[in-house]
Amino acid sequence: MARFKTKMRHLAPAWADKLWDAAQSRNRGAGAEWLLPLAALAVTGVRPASLERGITFDLVHDRSGAEYIRARSFGAKILKDFDGTTIRGQDEVQVCWRICPPADTPHRPQELSAILHALQRNEQKRITVTYDAEGISTRIRELSKEIWPRKQYQVSAICYRELLSRCCKDAGMSASDIAKVMGHLSTESQGRYSSGTRRSSLPPGQRARLFSHIAASNAVRTHRSPMQRFKNAAANIKRKKLALSTPC
Repeated sequence: MARFKTKMRHLAPAWADKLWDAAQSRNRGAGAEWLLPLAALAVTGVRPASLERGITFDLVHDRSGAEYIRARSFGAKILKDFDGTTIRGQDEVQVCWRICPPADTPHRPQELSAILHALQRNEQKRITVTYDAEGISTRIRELSKEIWPRKQYQVSAICYRELLSRCCKDAGMSASDIAKVMGHLSTESQGRYSSGTRRSSLPPGQRARLFSHIAASNAVRTHRSPMQRFKNAAANIKRKKLALSTPC
């Protein structure tokens, strides 16, 4: 993880904007065929494996008639205890962006706008975006090498996850909300990402609101049990034994 943080520090300034512009200019300006999956990856910060499982976007309204974009994604690194209790990751994460005044300030507005346009063109106002995990990672790396051929460190799919974590912390979001957005079960996990201890110094009224609503399938742990690492190890051993015992 330390090596990955070093990589993030050496990426080109505004790398996400430049990568998005380059992807849009593909196919004579029509955009790359993986443009929408890239947008979904950027705005939600999910792992590529979660993108492969599918991210559902739809337009919803509250009681006052305000319109929102809702995104639902499924976790990729889920670990269960012997009794089925989740001890790592979130099974499902849901976030919403308000798009009518006063609108939210998403960390990737261009990509969210592309999602909105796709929703508005759909009769049901609902789309599911999916793409092969290895495929989207390869496309991003290839495009990054085209833009910055001399760079030692290239953009990868997981960089968008790091970017979301940093933006959430800079916006002053609570540790619990950041854990939900990132699909973590514990607030400790976010310390592994960039800017692990930084928080916004702005007063609450002046901070950017990235999301209007954040929800996860499981309650976030704010304090880790001393026995948690042993439970994780036991669950990992059980999973490996099951994998070895399963016939090919």
